[in-house]
Amino acid sequence: MKRYCQEAIQSFPSIKLIVFTGGECFLLGKDLYEMVSYVHSYGLKSRIISNAFWANSYDAAYNCLKKLKDCGLTEINYSTGDDHQEYIPIQNIKNAVNASLNLEIITCVNIETRNDRNFGVADFISDDEIKKHLSINRGQFRVIAGMWMPFTEEALKQLPHKDKGTYTIQCGRCENLFESVNIMPDGKMIACCGLASKYMKYLHLGSMCSGKVKLLYDKQFNDFLKLWLFVDGPYKILEFIERKKIEVPE
Repeated sequence: MKRYCQEAIQSFPSIKLIVFTGGECFLLGKDLYEMVSYVHSYGLKSRIISNAFWANSYDAAYNCLKKLKDCGLTEINYSTGDDHQEYIPIQNIKNAVNASLNLEIITCVNIETRNDRNFGVADFISDDEIKKHLSINRGQFRVIAGMWMPFTEEALKQLPHKDKGTYTIQCGRCENLFESVNIMPDGKMIACCGLASKYMKYLHLGSMCSGKVKLLYDKQFNDFLKLWLFVDGPYKILEFIERKKIEVPE
């Protein structure tokens, strides 16, 4: 991880933020604390994305985050929603939010959003304690609706259609391409962040073991389809294919 970070930082001096995500990056244990310190030694900001499984009480959350704050952590994002709450109670998220804001860590809660969700942003921000935080900690705390990507055939059938409220999210251009250097635990670079990218071979750029980070990153600009995704987005590409009646090979 240190080697990957060092190479990325040296290749792209404009990098300002290193993000540790997953899966669940707290499973790294002590290595996570060491990496946050390592990033801090370069004078960079760091962000962690977590489901807050470790925050089963306020004290547990505070003690955990205090160590990370001392290591130099600047931001933390929590993920929750219907699927997360099968395993992690919403109280864990509240404990974690209380602790991170008391430690003056920039905090964001990302809530799974799709048209068939039972728990959404409105449910979370209706909590009195969360309302208070949103009022007091402006600029330090926000709650966002994140598009939740389905991974089963049944879930795919539930995706919103053109007339649903999430249509604009689906139909915009891809703003994440070219904006970051994304490295998986196995050393493979991918073009975009998020679990869905792991399952799309087209977004795999190659291995850090066989190529330099800048070389792998720059190769993207020779790919017309990635440029098109960045400019117009996947929905407009599909509309173009339909309009032209282009046959796409399996």
